Amino acid sequence: MALAAILSSGPAGAAACLAEEATALRRLNALYRSPAEFDDWDDLTGLPDCCSWPRVTCDARGRVVLFDKPLFIEVGRIDGVVDLAILAPLTELRELDLSFNRINGFYSSTGLYGLQKIEKLHLHRNNLSDNSVIEFVRNLTSITELRIDGNQLRTTDWIANLTTLETLDMSYNHLQEMNGTCHLNRLKSLKLQMNGIGDGVVGCFHNMKLQELDISNNLLTGNIGQDILNLSEIQSLQLGYNHFTGIFPLSLIANFSSLKELALSNNNELRIETEVPRCVPSFHLEHLALDNCIINKRSNGKIPTFLIGQKSIVDLDLSGSFLNGTVPLELFYNISNFLSLRKNNIKILENFSLENRTSSLSTMDLSDNSIAMQLPSMFDTIFPSLIYLNMSHNDLYGHIPSIGHSKVLEILDLSNNRLEGVIPESLTAFPSALSYLILSDNDLQGGVLPKNSAMFHLRHLDLENNHLTGHLPPELTMSTELLILNVNNNMLSGTIPNWLFSPTELQELRIILFKGNHLKGSVPDRWCSSRNLHILDLSYNSLSGNIPDCLSDLVGVYFSNPRKIIFNESYGPLAKQSHEDSMNITTKGTSMLYKGLPLELFIGIDFSMNNLTGNIPPNMGFVPGLKSLNLSFNHLRGTIPETFQNSLTLESLDLSHNYINGNIPSELTQLCSLSVFNVAHNNLSGEVPSEGQFPTFDKSFFEGNQDLCGQVVEKKCPASNKSFGFIGGESSMKMDTVDSPIIYWSFIFGSFATGFWATIAVLVWNASLREKWFNAVDHLITC
Repeated sequence: MALAAILSSGPAGAAACLAEEATALRRLNALYRSPAEFDDWDDLTGLPDCCSWPRVTCDARGRVVLFDKPLFIEVGRIDGVVDLAILAPLTELRELDLSFNRINGFYSSTGLYGLQKIEKLHLHRNNLSDNSVIEFVRNLTSITELRIDGNQLRTTDWIANLTTLETLDMSYNHLQEMNGTCHLNRLKSLKLQMNGIGDGVVGCFHNMKLQELDISNNLLTGNIGQDILNLSEIQSLQLGYNHFTGIFPLSLIANFSSLKELALSNNNELRIETEVPRCVPSFHLEHLALDNCIINKRSNGKIPTFLIGQKSIVDLDLSGSFLNGTVPLELFYNISNFLSLRKNNIKILENFSLENRTSSLSTMDLSDNSIAMQLPSMFDTIFPSLIYLNMSHNDLYGHIPSIGHSKVLEILDLSNNRLEGVIPESLTAFPSALSYLILSDNDLQGGVLPKNSAMFHLRHLDLENNHLTGHLPPELTMSTELLILNVNNNMLSGTIPNWLFSPTELQELRIILFKGNHLKGSVPDRWCSSRNLHILDLSYNSLSGNIPDCLSDLVGVYFSNPRKIIFNESYGPLAKQSHEDSMNITTKGTSMLYKGLPLELFIGIDFSMNNLTGNIPPNMGFVPGLKSLNLSFNHLRGTIPETFQNSLTLESLDLSHNYINGNIPSELTQLCSLSVFNVAHNNLSGEVPSEGQFPTFDKSFFEGNQDLCGQVVEKKCPASNKSFGFIGGESSMKMDTVDSPIIYWSFIFGSFATGFWATIAVLVWNASLREKWFNAVDHLITC
């Protein structure tokens, strides 16, 4: 494309720019430019008129008023203290963007007084402190927009002189007050969220005509009250994530006819009353967030009735707000995108099917309530646009309807209800968009998946605690993105299929949970191909045979990509609705809930309560990052491998209730993270180590091993065990006799007596030798 066709912002017939302005832009470009967007950039900047350069805007007199940052300043290129005297010739400059760098200050203000006509200044996402900014901005008498969010600011007094400001963003700093902003009466937009502001609000907005106010995520306390009464032109009011208390009546803002967005979230002691006094607000909200407040305590938690008349709501969050009663069906049709009513005590009418309308909701979270109903058979017709549906932890009953026909549903969580029957084919058939299917803790029957299932985008399948039967279906191999497979506590039978560990099919599989089924056969050798596996639980089955001796290949991804976020999916406005995987994992003898990063980094193996035989593979000591290993209640023999000394991250090792013999390796005292070491009811012998973590272990971890001794088990060890380590049998008895204290001291005294009297006898019978001996003694004494 010819450069003549590229955007040149100078008006037709305008004068050429000044030579010193062109020189300033060339210097700026040479110092901080990003890779050229145009192949002939260097040729173009050789032209004398910088008004003809791309992304440079000039006024009618040929003076530069704006240049586009990406072509002159690369993100992150500027570091430390900056000398902006380079910009001194640009005296007509109206906008300057130095954001997303690492600037922590400016050199002396030489040349900066010439930039007094700047109207928009963007310094956000740097490392600027108060002192480094004051000298720069104090003379900007024409400034109307200042973005200085994401820096290291602590005070606001210095900004009080910038009375021309209309837009100010000081969010994501370290502010503790906002006094300086209270004098900026021309402000239309003020953002101070994510600071530490604890005071300065009272009376601050008295003379302002704000359209946007965000002071969320601070430390503000007390009543909201009268301070916002003058904000009659407000469009967006965000006061959430503070410590406001008292009563906030809706009538206080009922006449704010321009209000579009109201957020009071997570003011846990704030009481919001919408029914008393009764009012009909003049505003038409688009976004409303009152979650984790106390709504309508005077009205027994009634769902706000004014919402029925709000026809323009895009997002509504009333979760965790002590609501009771029945949700008006109108709510499902008035809201166009996001609805969350989770963690309340609400009920829903069962006449959805009577409604001859469709909802445009894409995200709906009604989890953790008291909803006792059967889902309507035409659910997908009523909600054809749902991407996220969570109705877990309710009292739903009956069969799962044809939810999946919409083909846009990505996350479905109906866990912890009373649903029965089989998983419908419509939910899993092609072209299913499901990535999360969570149906655990219900009364479902039939197979794991219906025939002809084809869930190509499935990442998490959780069917734990149901009554599913049959074998693991080969249709799962189509889910090549699968990360988590949880079928714990069902009635599955057959053997563990080899395709489950195929390096070419389910390559992304991280977690396999098969606990509490009726699986038989052996652990497949192909398990060794699962380099991405983090957690494998095969406990409480009927598996037999040896454990494959190849486990050092397991979880190779732990080192190559330990921080890959794989267990989190976000939906809803500003990613507020986050579907975070969580699951109960038995480790250290206790079932614990893991989620988020702890789940991501947990690496564990549980083969307990099976019929496994043979020795413990030495390679188990080389599994990188292993935190928990449970081989209890099997028929394992042999000794405890010394290679466990390499498992430096190991926190729990349970080998109890087997037939393991030999000593406890002293090398295990090197495992500083080990908090549970259970070897009870084996055939171990010798002294229990008393160093490292071992003194902290409970005595019960060693019971059922009659030949163990030592301080940890409060049983004195025989001397033979300490000196020679012989245990049991005829050899031990012989060594005990030789090494007894009586024979030891008899040998010492006997040797001494024999040597002493032999020497005396020689001296008595040999006169010449006796004379030499006495002369030698006399010589030593005189020396």
